[in-house]
Amino acid sequence: MSIRVFNPDFLKIKMVEMDDLLKSPSLLSIARNLSKGPFAGMCSTLDKYTELSKVRSVDALGLFAHYLGEVVGWLLFTYEDDAHCFTRKEGEACTHIFVHPNYRRLGIGTRLQKVAAKIANPDVVRVYEHNNYLFFKQAMSQASNLRDIY
Repeated sequence: MSIRVFNPDFLKIKMVEMDDLLKSPSLLSIARNLSKGPFAGMCSTLDKYTELSKVRSVDALGLFAHYLGEVVGWLLFTYEDDAHCFTRKEGEACTHIFVHPNYRRLGIGTRLQKVAAKIANPDVVRVYEHNNYLFFKQAMSQASNLRDIY
């Protein structure tokens, strides 16, 4: 996967309910592969959500960034405890963002975060510090419900 010239007009965001994501081996594989790397505890969160889905619906979404037919990034939007730093509180959601290294610094993560802020409104969205929330400073200033999480 390599990119020459990025045209944001061809970037499409698709929303998938977590229960549907967990039932789709191909989509779950894509999410897991994009989530690998430093600080990628997301695979354990996906494992936790898989177990949880056996007893009830999981209150989370996957937002997938598609570019020219490829999934190049995804965002986990959740109201569930994530087994790491986020503990469920009324009126708060949490996001984790993963963008393929070849597609970073092109605004894909910011666009995913803006979509999450719209979905959550008026709830607060906590953005993980290791998701480089400083890079999302502009998006965070445009959406009053985005906050950092440590």
